[in-house]
Amino acid sequence: MRPSSVCRAVLFVSSSLATAGCGTGDGADTADADRTPGERLYAANCEACHGEGALGNGPLAATLPIPPPALFEHLGHHPMDQLVRIIQTGVPPAMPPATLGEAEVLEVVDYLWSLVPD
Repeated sequence: MRPSSVCRAVLFVSSSLATAGCGTGDGADTADADRTPGERLYAANCEACHGEGALGNGPLAATLPIPPPALFEHLGHHPMDQLVRIIQTGVPPAMPPATLGEAEVLEVVDYLWSLVPD
């Protein structure tokens, strides 16, 4: 197998494991079932950089050229169509485009609104 093929295989397996919701037998599957669709999509696509509470403190945040922002701070500053476009097209050089459809992005945005403090 050529190195590029090995890299693609590793990425495929890694992404498959990240999105497959592998059962651990410790109740994690039940906890995931209690999540909203937007929360599950956020966890699979955004949390690594933006963090569990969308504060910009995910485990990969320190490795990025630009620190990720606290996402809920952006919600009131952008109209919905702009939020969808930003999420789908990314923000170079740090944020890659999300491979989510518009309905999925709207689910994520709904979830982010739930994180905004009262």
